[in-house]
Amino acid sequence: MPQNVSRSSILDLAFSLAVAAIIVAAIFYLHYDDPVCYVRLISEDSYGEYATSAGFAFAGILLVTLAFRDGPGLRRWVWAFMGAAALVIAAEEISWGQRIFGIAPPDAFIEANTQKEMNLHNLGAVWEVNKRLHQIAAYLILGWLVLSVVLSLAAPALKQRLLDSGVPLIPLGLVPLFLLPPLFVLNWTIVKSDEIAELTLALAAVAWAARLFVREVGIGPPASWRGAGAMAGAFLLVVTASTLLTHQFPGALGWRLNMTAARDYPRLGMYDQAEALFDYILAQPEHIRPDTRSNYEEVLRLAALEERRK
Repeated sequence: MPQNVSRSSILDLAFSLAVAAIIVAAIFYLHYDDPVCYVRLISEDSYGEYATSAGFAFAGILLVTLAFRDGPGLRRWVWAFMGAAALVIAAEEISWGQRIFGIAPPDAFIEANTQKEMNLHNLGAVWEVNKRLHQIAAYLILGWLVLSVVLSLAAPALKQRLLDSGVPLIPLGLVPLFLLPPLFVLNWTIVKSDEIAELTLALAAVAWAARLFVREVGIGPPASWRGAGAMAGAFLLVVTASTLLTHQFPGALGWRLNMTAARDYPRLGMYDQAEALFDYILAQPEHIRPDTRSNYEEVLRLAALEERRK
């Protein structure tokens, strides 16, 4: 590593690289070898969605808290804006607590929202361009990463001036985590890859906010370990919150199981995974819908056709 890269950055990089590798390995394993658990991860009001919301919420709280500390005014405004944006995303992810608090959506949302939920990102016009927006965000993150890495390695003094002025560059130690959202957005061989991209972005965001918070406040373990310690603590909070919320407010798992088995896996030619989901659904009567068996027969027919083509 270049001499201008600190020992703490190397430790942060090693930790985030290990976490990123574990996340990628786990996602691909579940997607291909344990589709039932994968569906539990991507279902509404389940582990992935609640983890995404919790990650952005914790990041937002930390950034807004930093905005009230002493420091350059512009930097504090940037933290305040990013913190507020993270809190809004966290609320949007769980439809502003609609099901948690038992809130009935206004009629305007029921009419205009594609999922009859109290959120903006599923409104008809937004929903139609959602995929394009995810792709734009992926390329923006990649550009942001390239700029941050180049400045970290080739112009550390300029990088520090930009950071002091409020430009939110990505620390070198967090590059592996911030690579994950573009990886999944631009990977169309994964069912609901957009949900996985949102989850990994939330984890990257909370890791960045926690790392920033402990370094600015000066709390936690020795300085060289603060970044990794902050990230580990943030991930533990996210996992804990996600698990508690999922068990307290479970969503409509049956709908997602049927949709993924009948539509999403077959679209990718992954009939073994679709059949595994249907077998699970039929073994759990509460998940069976009127069209479950007819959809299963259609998937078996398509699988047989695909087998004959081979």
